Amino acid sequence: MKIVRPHRILFALLLIVMIQPVLGQNTTRIFELKKRMKAAKGVEKAALLNQIGFEFRTSHPDSTLHYCRLALKISRVEKANAPMAESYNFMGLADLYKGSPKEALKKYDSAFSLAQSGNDTVQMAHAYNNTGRLFFEWADLAKAYENFSKARLFFESAKDSAGMAYAYRSLSDLFKSQHDYENALAMAQKALALRQADGEPYGIITAKNQIGLLYEITGDFTQAESLLREAEEMASNLEDEALLAEIKLALGQLYLHTGSLTKALSEGFRAENIVKRLSSTRLVSKSNLLLGEILLKQKQLREALPYLLAAEISSKQYKQLEMQTEASFYLAQLYGLQGVSAKALLYQTQYKQLNDSLKNSELALQAEKFNFQLEIERNQQENELLKAIEQKNQATIRFQRYLNLGAFLILLIVGTFSYFLWRSGKARQLINQKLKVQNHKLRELNEEKDSLMGVVAHDLKTPLTNIKSISDLLPAVATLSKKQEDFVGLIQKSTAAGLTLIDELLEIHTLENTLSPNLSFVSVSTLLQKKAEAFQSAADLKSIRLITDIQEVGLSTDAEWLGRSMDNLISNAIKFSPRQATVTLRSGITDNEAWISIKDEGPGFTEEDKSKVFQKFKKLSARPTAGESSNGLGLSIVKTLVERMKGTIALLSDPGKGSEFIIRLPMK
Repeated sequence: MKIVRPHRILFALLLIVMIQPVLGQNTTRIFELKKRMKAAKGVEKAALLNQIGFEFRTSHPDSTLHYCRLALKISRVEKANAPMAESYNFMGLADLYKGSPKEALKKYDSAFSLAQSGNDTVQMAHAYNNTGRLFFEWADLAKAYENFSKARLFFESAKDSAGMAYAYRSLSDLFKSQHDYENALAMAQKALALRQADGEPYGIITAKNQIGLLYEITGDFTQAESLLREAEEMASNLEDEALLAEIKLALGQLYLHTGSLTKALSEGFRAENIVKRLSSTRLVSKSNLLLGEILLKQKQLREALPYLLAAEISSKQYKQLEMQTEASFYLAQLYGLQGVSAKALLYQTQYKQLNDSLKNSELALQAEKFNFQLEIERNQQENELLKAIEQKNQATIRFQRYLNLGAFLILLIVGTFSYFLWRSGKARQLINQKLKVQNHKLRELNEEKDSLMGVVAHDLKTPLTNIKSISDLLPAVATLSKKQEDFVGLIQKSTAAGLTLIDELLEIHTLENTLSPNLSFVSVSTLLQKKAEAFQSAADLKSIRLITDIQEVGLSTDAEWLGRSMDNLISNAIKFSPRQATVTLRSGITDNEAWISIKDEGPGFTEEDKSKVFQKFKKLSARPTAGESSNGLGLSIVKTLVERMKGTIALLSDPGKGSEFIIRLPMK
């Protein structure tokens, strides 16, 4: 028997590592680095090993770990901290691409400690940036922003253009997650400019890919496709399949967004083939989610299901919270379309829980507010759906009663039909049981809506009030610079808008539970005159003329509700009117009806606007002329109040010719 000696096995393994395929990375650079390494020694050789490892990080992260460990051994012998810190930073990237974020965080901590002890500003900055990316993946946006900001300062102090490009890219991703696309685009363009100045192809590709995605979000689809195709061509020339897979996924998402589902599916399948070939844990969730969403849009439910389930499993395994949330959302839709209500409800609940967990930092405050509005609308839609189901069940019960009557008549004629009558009774019991379940769900939804209002009143209003109070005190306790004053003003404006939205939501909630007005005799003319005087200062700020043409009118109605209606209409008239315009307030009696008119010279309403002007949370084409806030609730409140007072409200308007709201109330 031939004995294989251990040193020969080791040599064979080393040979396999050295000659492994490099598809999916910049082959030219890898071969160039290996050629230079033959003559290198000591710290220089460790640095080259690190660079080779870095090139393998996306498609062959195990190779990255191998080369960086070799570099570590050399660095320890040479007692050189700088290459060791770099090794740990690159090994952390490899762990992240392998789907081991906790191991990656340990590596970044080691890199930072070594860089700090050696006063290596650049590697400290890379450790901060890498750690920030990790927290960003975990949706901990506050910690991500803190680390990105520190990385940017360190890179700028070291005048490291490549590092600054990394930091700008990271900040761009963060701004993008907060829907601040203007800043996101500015940061991505800075990163591209630095990459182009350095002539670094990998960075140029990733920057173009990122800018293309931002153009897609902002609706510039032509520019988005052009940049993504440029990035695709460069990645193909470099034979970098990992980058190519990301770009294919971005193109698939773009075509999905523009409705070109055939193109989207083609790009998605091409990306999937690359991801499978590379065994990329980082992209597998994104690939499965894209294909699942496209097939769902095409109503290919059976084909979409395995992709969405795979996306859910992998995103959960690799802690990709945002993609896990999206997968749950589309699975709820899919099972709903299939009629599998239990699973649809399960994934809908899971989606809500995951969506809530994304709201974990002050940076996500605006997203939290948006999601809350969606939650309210979703609950209302569910309420409407259950009401529709209840009506359908009531119709079924009526039909069942007629059926029972018919069965009874048949029983009188032919005794043999008694069996069918018994079956009919059993069916009625089943329907009644279903009705009880539906009614119980309806009650739970109403209770859930009430609890959401409690969350608004306590968990959102209190901290917003505290923030506003503190920001109001800041100018008094310290001398602020112009930039600081602007920031304080922005905080005050944002919190005031948030508090206004909360108050209006609570008011709608109160109205929905208060059906009867508190009647008393009201002098409409006196009340309207008081409102004109109250809004005079707001009108003066915009040089708007308030004209009154008020006839004496008195009737029995709810004074508070009527006053609130006037407040909303006059406030809107001032808010949407240009400077030096005229707002006219009139009242009178016609055909035993009291009427109140608020007329402005604003932009008016389009036909599309008119169809949704009194609906909740609807943003119309007109915007306030001085940057005032508008939540889309005021006119909905007015319509509710007027109808509770047995009145009507009408809108007379043409685009560019102002608008007139007329409230009519019965004299009796």
